[in-house]
Amino acid sequence: MKNTKIVLDSSVIAKFIFSEGEDNLEQADALLADVKNGHLSLLAPSLSKCEVGNVIRFRKMTEAEKMACWKNFKKLPIKFIDLNLSDGILIQAIAESANITFYDAVFILLAKKLGVPLVTANPKHQKVFPGVKVVNLKDY
Repeated sequence: MKNTKIVLDSSVIAKFIFSEGEDNLEQADALLADVKNGHLSLLAPSLSKCEVGNVIRFRKMTEAEKMACWKNFKKLPIKFIDLNLSDGILIQAIAESANITFYDAVFILLAKKLGVPLVTANPKHQKVFPGVKVVNLKDY
C-alpha cells in the first residue's frame, strides 16, 4: 500500500498526548497505527509545537505529568515543516477569505502547498477552503 501524507492540526496532535477527557481517541490511535504500518506520514507546521505547548502549559496537571507529556510529544512520528515569511502573505489571504485566525490558516496553507489533506479534531476552526481537503478526525 502507498504511503499517504497528511497534515495534522494541533487539535489532533493533542489527542496523541492526552487521553483523559478526549474524544475520538480510537481514530487518533488508527492514525498512529497507519504510520507504524508504513501507510501514512504525518506532517505539521512548526507552529503546532507552540500550540501544543500552550495546551500542556494550561492543562491542570502536575509538573511531572507535564514533563511526561513533553517526552511523549517528542516521540511522535510527526515531521514538522517550517514556513517562511513569504508564506505570510498567502496565510493572511487565507485567513481573510475564510474568516479564520492566522494560526488556523497556517495549517490550511501547508496542506494546500503540499497537496495533501488536513486532518482536524476541531472542524469549526478549519473551514472549507478551495484546493484543500479538510477531514474531521471523527471520520478517519
